[in-house]
Amino acid sequence: MTADEKTNLDLDIMNLVNKLIEDPTNTKDVIMYIRGDKEFETASINIKGDVQLLASTIQHHLDNNEEFKRFLLSVLGSWMAKNPIDEKMFLNGLEIAKKTFSIN
Repeated sequence: MTADEKTNLDLDIMNLVNKLIEDPTNTKDVIMYIRGDKEFETASINIKGDVQLLASTIQHHLDNNEEFKRFLLSVLGSWMAKNPIDEKMFLNGLEIAKKTFSIN
């Protein structure tokens, strides 16, 4: 498949997404579309809809889907291992959140 054909498929998918979430103030739906292309070395992400709903959806899957949980934690863990400054910021933020929300 050529780069143009892949781009056209991405556009077709985004047209479907836009039909589902026509109103930008829609708080009832959310879609996150992620695609990576090793052949043409491109990556894209597009989020449409309520980002708080997206966060809740991801948290739901972390609680209820072991494969998703394993995937997400491995992505974050390996990324933080390569980025010590971001890891320190994340850990500091986690400590602040624990204190703020009284989580032990």
